[in-house]
This record gives sequence, C-alpha cells and structure tokens, in this order.
Amino acid sequence: MSPPPTLSPEYLHSAYLRVASLAVGLYELLHTLPAEYRFYRSQKSLRRPSQQCILFILIRYISIVTVLVSNIGFFASFSPRACGRFFLLAPIFKVLQAIISQSILGLRTYTISRKASWVFYAMLAAMCLSVPVMQSGHCRRRLPDFIDALARILRKFIHETTLVCTTGNQPNHREAWIHYAVAMSYDLVAIGISSGYLWSYKNNASRLCQFVRTMMYEGLGYFVIITAVNIFNLVFYHSVNEDIQAWVIHFLATLGYVIIWIMSQRILVKQRGTLQNAFQRDYGIDAFCRSVREIRGGKKHVRVQRLQAR
Repeated sequence: MSPPPTLSPEYLHSAYLRVASLAVGLYELLHTLPAEYRFYRSQKSLRRPSQQCILFILIRYISIVTVLVSNIGFFASFSPRACGRFFLLAPIFKVLQAIISQSILGLRTYTISRKASWVFYAMLAAMCLSVPVMQSGHCRRRLPDFIDALARILRKFIHETTLVCTTGNQPNHREAWIHYAVAMSYDLVAIGISSGYLWSYKNNASRLCQFVRTMMYEGLGYFVIITAVNIFNLVFYHSVNEDIQAWVIHFLATLGYVIIWIMSQRILVKQRGTLQNAFQRDYGIDAFCRSVREIRGGKKHVRVQRLQAR
C-alpha cells in the first residue's frame, strides 16, 4: 500500500510549528499555576466564585481542550468514518474559546466604563451579532480536510487508509475567514470603547497614573497581537495555493488558540481585584491613582528605613 500523504514537507513544517505552539502553551500552563491558586484562594466562597474567576477557569481549560483536540486531529491517524465523526470538534471548541475571550473583553470594557448601561447593551449586542456569524463561518459547509488529497492520490484505498483529520471548506465555499473578520470587529469595538474611557480619565485625575496607562497599553497590545494573527489567517485564506494553505492555516489556527489563551488569561491575572476597585462609581479614578501613589511611596519609605537600619 502506498504511504498516506502526511509526510510532505508542508506537513512536516506545520508539525514542527505546532509542536512549538504546544511548548508555548505548556509553559503558560505551568507558569500561571501560582496565579490560578491565588485566584481560588481569593474567593470568598468557592461555591459562588466571582465573574473573573469563572472566566479564568473557562478560558484556561476550554483553551487547553481546544489545543488538544486540534492537534489530536492533526497528529493522530483516523479512518474516514472516524474522521467524519471527529472533524467538527475543533471548530466547535474554537468558537467556544472565542466566545469566552469576547466575554473577558466585554467585562473589562464594562468595568472600565464604571458600569455604564450603554456600554453593557452595546457589548451585549455586539456579542449577540458576532457569535452566530462566527459559528456559521466555522461549522457550516465544512468537510474533513483529507478528502480532496485522498481522492487525488489514494482513491482506490479510501476505505483502507488512515489519515490526519482536520477541517476544510467545501469547494467554492470558503466561509471560515468570516470568523476572523467578525472577531477583529468585536475586538475593535471593545478596545476602542475601553481605551476611550481610559483616555478620558486623565482629565479627572491629577495626572494619568501608571495603572491607567498600563491598562490602556495592555488593551492595545492585546488588540494588535490578536489582530495580527487574524490578518495572517485572512491573507492565507484568500491568496495562497490551496495545498500549502491547508498546512499554513492549520498552524496559524493552533498558534491563534495559544495566543488568545495567553492574552485573555493574563488580562484576568493582572487585573484580579484591582480593576473592580479602580473603576467603582463611588470610588473614583483620581482617588485610586492617589492610593496607588501612596502605597508605592509607603513601600519606598519602608525600603529606605531598612537600608538605613543596616
């Protein structure tokens, strides 16, 4: 029997890059274990965890499952029948990860706006519009990606061959790119609203404190990195040879899962508790900036006293 078409240079390059993405994801998992422990420890009751804690658990473990399912389909061997039952799992989990990531951005934007009602309804409407479109783009008119190559190369062995099992588009129906376009649009709305509020706070505070600047740059950094990955996906979906496109897209998808996981999780880790206190209606950003400077000044004074005591 002829060997299956899984040892091409394109496949090997994509496999190496997938392993690199898995290594980054494993490092992130181990690196954030202490932060996960602090998240659980800070909860008043584990039976009633905070919104941030729930989102942290969801983005962490849905992302892990998404990465694993995607790579099982790529590295494992499937019969055509088994692949027909398996191949939609990765797109389904990808949409779930995107929904959770959007929820994190939406909660961040709503909190920064000091819980303005119009922001709540705007983000809710944006999510209600984006989720069905992303689901449709990734789960409709999809086929196991091995079918075209198998028909060309191993047509007579179709019932005897085991192959990789990933997801592709039906001929002349490239709709998966819609997911990336809609995701970028939602991110732009969320980051735009939150950055506008953060920028306006400099008029209320005596000066824009370091925390607010960090929040602004963090949000813009998230948008730039995620948008770059989405743009690469869009470009390859529309301009690259189909044979090469399949392997490049598969790698970029895995890289995208890991990057969304890292960026979304770190937003929650860095802002655990602090974000809620900073933007409460009855607290005020100016008071928060003063308290941050006082805390830093107190810590600096303690360090000076310790040095003098030595």
